[in-house]
Amino acid sequence: VSECSALVGTAVLDMSVSFWGGSILKDDNSIVSWSQETVYGSGSCFRPTADECADKCSSCNAVDISLTPPSGSYEILACGGKRAGHFCCAARAEGEVGDAIACWGDAMGTYTPTTAQLSGAIKPYQMSAGCDFICTLTSEGVFNFYGYSSNGELGSNSHPDTVMPPMSANGPFKQAACGTFAVYLVDYSGAVTA
Repeated sequence: VSECSALVGTAVLDMSVSFWGGSILKDDNSIVSWSQETVYGSGSCFRPTADECADKCSSCNAVDISLTPPSGSYEILACGGKRAGHFCCAARAEGEVGDAIACWGDAMGTYTPTTAQLSGAIKPYQMSAGCDFICTLTSEGVFNFYGYSSNGELGSNSHPDTVMPPMSANGPFKQAACGTFAVYLVDYSGAVTA
């Protein structure tokens, strides 16, 4: 990716990738994101590239999927999503104005945790992202979940369009890891909760 070549030699504090791109948190606490700018298709075409669309899809609508990070100072980040729904989220640095977590991307508007879901979010010490959600740990090891549980990631048997309120689990935990449709937590005894 050409945007990445300009970052060679840059001191990096954190980085994460999503389906079509990702973000780097530089040592000045600013964020640089990169991504493919456009995907095509609709309906059952599952957002193919332009070449795939011409071969496989009846409708080839362009969708802008560029990642444009917010300005400001940040401390950690995580990227997730899929195809036209990829996104990144980052924890604001101390003293920054706004919610503790900011998210950007997701041209389709169906994967990224919403501003309403992030309102009042607790400042995370660690963050990981899945298909349509993020999970965080505070410095005390408290787990929080923001976004959607469209595939029962939290064992909630929720429906695909269910918006999950911020959720937490018993802990404390020392590690949180999200997959596309899964959340795994490790407590201080080494036990894994999925």
